[in-house]
Amino acid sequence: MVDLIKYFLTNRELAVKNIEDSNNVDLRICINSKTGEILDKRTAYYKNMFIEITENRATLKGSIHKYFNVIEDYGEQNFNDFSYCDFKYAINNLQNTFHINDEETHITNLEFGLNIDIDINPQKLIDNYILMYDFKPPNRNEKFYGKGDYLEFKTTDYSLKIYNKSKQNSLKNRNILRVELKITGARYLKKHFSIYSLNDLDKNRFKRLFEKLLEHFDKLLIVDALSIKNLNRIDEMILFQNGISSSYWKELKNAESYKFRSRCKEDFHKVLKKHNLLKTKTMLKVQLKFKYKELMNCDCAIFKNVA
Repeated sequence: MVDLIKYFLTNRELAVKNIEDSNNVDLRICINSKTGEILDKRTAYYKNMFIEITENRATLKGSIHKYFNVIEDYGEQNFNDFSYCDFKYAINNLQNTFHINDEETHITNLEFGLNIDIDINPQKLIDNYILMYDFKPPNRNEKFYGKGDYLEFKTTDYSLKIYNKSKQNSLKNRNILRVELKITGARYLKKHFSIYSLNDLDKNRFKRLFEKLLEHFDKLLIVDALSIKNLNRIDEMILFQNGISSSYWKELKNAESYKFRSRCKEDFHKVLKKHNLLKTKTMLKVQLKFKYKELMNCDCAIFKNVA
């Protein structure tokens, strides 16, 4: 569900006063280390949330999932289940701490994703079988010094992220895969979800965020194997071997017409379906849907601004 979130407070003066008056936050000034000049910028952490105050803006940023776990004494982590009601509770708690109205916020970034337990080792899946997004390779493919396996397919306003959540948190008895839509452009939030403030993050917006996550997930190329056994047709074998290579699609894009590329993609998907190489992707999508339904199935009417 929603994890990292970044928003600024539209009534800066009131927000700054409330933050300054809070006994929970120790705001720090920033000084130019070379000149000793005091900069018009202050920073602080409240729990795990980062606060930044500049001349024009007061901003809060951090993992609202971790914030919930911190205030509930579950530890500063985000691998456990985090329901829609948990999100509402955490946001209300954070806003009430600083006496800030949800409508007096403007969201610029957020991450929406799900942690799912799978039968296969996420490392094996990420390293071998999640190959492309929209027939393009990942922009980032990292190991985090052995602490995690991570793929990111990045565009201008958003990224699709897939990573090994269990390895990231050293959970040896679980296989947790996280699939996440990271939105880095406020215009994307406005255009696709009509999300402006915290008040807009209702059940309807969560549904639209999830549908968009699935839309991007559908563009992933996830295969069950990198070779086809007992394949007698040479044309299918060549098409499959070409199709699992991102360089093939890049060269095709540069050299051939759109109509021809579309036909090649259709033929490639027919080969995958014919030889039952999409079982893992189908399974993952089913689990994403199940987890989303489970986390949305809660009653949080006791919280304000809940739709």
